[in-house]
Amino acid sequence: MTKRICFLAFALAIAVVASFVRGDDSDTTVTLKSDDGKVQLIMPTGWVKEKSSNPGAALEARNDDYDGFVMVLITDRADPYEPLEDHAKAQRDEILSHLVNARYTGPDEVTIENFKGLQYEIHGTSPVSKVDFGYFLTVVQMRRHYLEVVSWSVQRNFPQNADVLKAAATHASYSGDE
Repeated sequence: MTKRICFLAFALAIAVVASFVRGDDSDTTVTLKSDDGKVQLIMPTGWVKEKSSNPGAALEARNDDYDGFVMVLITDRADPYEPLEDHAKAQRDEILSHLVNARYTGPDEVTIENFKGLQYEIHGTSPVSKVDFGYFLTVVQMRRHYLEVVSWSVQRNFPQNADVLKAAATHASYSGDE
């Protein structure tokens, strides 16, 4: 009986230690910042900042382990009376215009930094490369700007990475809208 209790106590101690190690490993993050320091994106370890091919991007990051990307754009609210829904739809349609066999779901309402946002899930094929992609587009209406977060990966990796890609918008911030 004493051996059994010692064995159970030892097994419990190993399980507790292992859970702390796993928790530390899975909770590690990296903070990426735009060149001007106004845009910040917190992602899991493995994501790195990269120069974007989009000149309007404030920040872009990639994760080579699963062909994942996140781009953050900050755009002025030129028309302060334009409804968020209209602006988000225009951004969604811009992405759809670059895809064939495209489809989307949403928008789903999100709140980021106490601002209202809309999020779409988009899937389609690049007509140039013939590669299938999955995207999340999140558009957040701030006081004087829109925070737009586009995250994507190749479709074959999208299902297992959808949670990280979807949550990327909730880990983006812009400090230039005081």
